[in-house]
Amino acid sequence: MKRIFLIIIATFMVVSSYAQTYGEYNQYANINFEDGTSKDVLGNADAVLLNGATIVADAERKGNVMHFDAAQRGHLKFQKSPLNDEMTLSFWFRQEDLTADSFWRMIFAFYGADGSNLYYTPLTNWSTNSYFVFDNKSYNVYKSIASPPLKNNIWTHIAIVFDNTM
Repeated sequence: MKRIFLIIIATFMVVSSYAQTYGEYNQYANINFEDGTSKDVLGNADAVLLNGATIVADAERKGNVMHFDAAQRGHLKFQKSPLNDEMTLSFWFRQEDLTADSFWRMIFAFYGADGSNLYYTPLTNWSTNSYFVFDNKSYNVYKSIASPPLKNNIWTHIAIVFDNTM
Protein backbone atom coordinates (compact mmCIF):
# COMPACT_ATOMS: atom_id res chain seq x y z
CA MET A 1 0.00 0.00 0.00
CA LYS A 2 1.50 3.32 -1.00
CA ARG A 3 1.52 5.81 1.83
CA ILE A 4 2.44 9.42 1.59
CA PHE A 5 2.91 11.94 4.40
CA LEU A 6 2.32 15.63 4.05
CA ILE A 7 2.64 18.53 6.40
CA ILE A 8 1.31 21.74 5.07
CA ILE A 9 2.62 24.92 6.49
CA ALA A 10 0.21 26.45 4.06
CA THR A 11 1.35 29.94 3.58
CA PHE A 12 -0.22 31.69 0.70
CA MET A 13 1.26 35.04 -0.29
CA VAL A 14 4.41 34.53 1.84
CA VAL A 15 6.72 31.70 2.88
CA SER A 16 6.48 31.64 6.65
CA SER A 17 4.90 29.60 9.37
CA TYR A 18 3.92 32.64 11.39
CA ALA A 19 1.32 35.34 10.79
CA GLN A 20 3.44 38.25 9.72
CA THR A 21 3.25 41.04 7.20
CA TYR A 22 6.03 41.35 4.64
CA GLY A 23 5.59 44.62 2.82
CA GLU A 24 2.41 44.30 0.79
CA TYR A 25 2.24 40.51 1.25
CA ASN A 26 0.12 38.91 3.95
CA GLN A 27 0.00 35.31 5.03
CA TYR A 28 -3.30 33.78 3.96
CA ALA A 29 -3.38 30.48 5.83
CA ASN A 30 -1.43 28.34 8.28
CA ILE A 31 -2.58 24.74 8.58
CA ASN A 32 -0.10 23.11 10.93
CA PHE A 33 -2.24 20.19 12.25
CA GLU A 34 -1.00 20.77 15.81
CA ASP A 35 -4.52 20.75 17.27
CA GLY A 36 -5.22 17.44 15.50
CA THR A 37 -7.40 19.05 12.82
CA SER A 38 -7.04 20.69 9.41
CA LYS A 39 -8.12 24.03 10.87
CA ASP A 40 -6.40 27.17 9.57
CA VAL A 41 -5.00 28.86 12.69
CA LEU A 42 -5.44 32.25 11.00
CA GLY A 43 -9.12 31.57 10.30
CA ASN A 44 -8.98 32.47 6.59
CA ALA A 45 -9.20 29.06 4.91
CA ASP A 46 -11.71 26.25 5.31
CA ALA A 47 -10.03 22.89 4.61
CA VAL A 48 -11.22 19.32 5.16
CA LEU A 49 -9.53 15.91 5.15
CA LEU A 50 -10.99 13.50 2.59
CA ASN A 51 -10.71 9.85 1.48
CA GLY A 52 -8.99 8.50 4.57
CA ALA A 53 -6.54 11.33 5.20
CA THR A 54 -5.76 11.56 8.93
CA ILE A 55 -3.65 13.58 11.36
CA VAL A 56 -0.85 11.59 13.01
CA ALA A 57 2.10 12.39 15.28
CA ASP A 58 5.52 12.34 13.62
CA ALA A 59 8.60 12.02 15.86
CA GLU A 60 11.01 13.34 13.23
CA ARG A 61 8.95 16.51 12.61
CA LYS A 62 8.22 16.72 16.35
CA GLY A 63 4.58 17.44 15.69
CA ASN A 64 1.47 16.39 13.84
CA VAL A 65 1.32 15.76 10.11
CA MET A 66 -1.35 14.80 7.62
CA HIS A 67 -1.07 11.16 6.53
CA PHE A 68 -2.78 9.91 3.41
CA ASP A 69 -2.72 6.99 1.02
CA ALA A 70 -2.37 8.13 -2.59
CA ALA A 71 -4.01 4.94 -3.86
CA GLN A 72 -7.17 5.97 -1.96
CA ARG A 73 -6.76 9.55 -3.22
CA GLY A 74 -6.57 10.86 0.33
CA HIS A 75 -6.06 14.61 0.44
CA LEU A 76 -6.71 17.97 2.06
CA LYS A 77 -9.34 19.99 0.21
CA PHE A 78 -9.72 23.74 0.42
CA GLN A 79 -13.41 24.61 0.23
CA LYS A 80 -12.51 27.80 -1.64
CA SER A 81 -9.45 28.07 -3.87
CA PRO A 82 -6.79 30.33 -2.35
CA LEU A 83 -5.04 30.79 -5.71
CA ASN A 84 -3.90 34.25 -6.66
CA ASP A 85 -1.62 35.70 -9.37
CA GLU A 86 1.02 36.51 -6.75
CA MET A 87 1.45 34.03 -3.93
CA THR A 88 3.66 31.33 -2.47
CA LEU A 89 2.50 27.82 -1.64
CA SER A 90 4.88 26.19 0.84
CA PHE A 91 4.77 22.80 2.55
CA TRP A 92 6.84 19.87 3.83
CA PHE A 93 6.36 16.46 2.24
CA ARG A 94 7.62 12.90 2.78
CA GLN A 95 6.69 9.87 0.72
CA GLU A 96 7.12 6.39 2.12
CA ASP A 97 7.36 4.63 -1.20
CA LEU A 98 6.88 5.33 -4.86
CA THR A 99 6.57 2.71 -7.56
CA ALA A 100 5.86 2.76 -11.28
CA ASP A 101 2.14 2.29 -10.63
CA SER A 102 2.19 5.65 -8.81
CA PHE A 103 2.28 7.74 -12.01
CA TRP A 104 0.39 11.01 -11.72
CA ARG A 105 -0.53 10.72 -8.03
CA MET A 106 -0.79 14.34 -6.95
CA ILE A 107 0.61 15.92 -3.81
CA PHE A 108 -1.76 18.83 -4.30
CA ALA A 109 -4.17 19.98 -7.00
CA PHE A 110 -6.42 22.97 -7.59
CA TYR A 111 -9.19 22.89 -10.20
CA GLY A 112 -11.07 25.73 -11.87
CA ALA A 113 -14.68 25.65 -13.04
CA ASP A 114 -13.46 25.76 -16.66
CA GLY A 115 -11.34 22.61 -16.26
CA SER A 116 -8.09 24.47 -15.69
CA ASN A 117 -5.84 22.92 -13.09
CA LEU A 118 -2.62 23.31 -11.18
CA TYR A 119 -0.90 20.37 -9.50
CA TYR A 120 2.34 18.84 -8.25
CA THR A 121 3.11 15.18 -8.87
CA PRO A 122 6.19 13.27 -7.64
CA LEU A 123 6.23 10.85 -10.59
CA THR A 124 5.07 10.89 -14.20
CA ASN A 125 5.51 8.53 -17.11
CA TRP A 126 7.67 11.26 -18.74
CA SER A 127 10.73 10.81 -16.51
CA THR A 128 11.88 10.16 -12.95
CA ASN A 129 11.56 13.88 -12.10
CA SER A 130 8.68 15.35 -10.16
CA TYR A 131 6.59 18.01 -11.92
CA PHE A 132 4.59 21.12 -11.20
CA VAL A 133 1.93 21.38 -13.92
CA PHE A 134 -0.15 24.41 -14.89
CA ASP A 135 -2.98 23.94 -17.40
CA ASN A 136 -5.07 27.06 -18.10
CA LYS A 137 -7.96 26.13 -20.40
CA SER A 138 -9.23 29.71 -20.86
CA TYR A 139 -5.90 30.87 -22.33
CA ASN A 140 -4.85 27.54 -23.89
CA VAL A 141 -1.64 27.53 -21.81
CA TYR A 142 0.00 24.32 -20.61
CA LYS A 143 3.32 24.44 -18.78
CA SER A 144 5.24 21.93 -16.72
CA ILE A 145 8.27 22.57 -14.56
CA ALA A 146 10.54 19.68 -13.63
CA SER A 147 12.10 19.33 -10.22
CA PRO A 148 14.47 16.62 -8.97
CA PRO A 149 12.98 13.24 -8.10
CA LEU A 150 11.66 13.02 -4.54
CA LYS A 151 13.41 10.46 -2.37
CA ASN A 152 11.57 8.04 -0.12
CA ASN A 153 11.44 8.66 3.64
CA ILE A 154 13.10 12.08 3.49
CA TRP A 155 11.26 15.25 4.48
CA THR A 156 11.43 17.74 1.61
CA HIS A 157 10.39 21.39 1.66
CA ILE A 158 8.55 22.50 -1.45
CA ALA A 159 7.84 26.18 -2.15
CA ILE A 160 6.12 27.27 -5.34
CA VAL A 161 6.15 31.01 -6.05
CA PHE A 162 3.62 32.65 -8.35
CA ASP A 163 4.82 36.06 -9.44
CA ASN A 164 2.30 36.88 -12.21
CA THR A 165 4.74 35.88 -14.97
CA MET A 166 3.77 32.30 -15.82
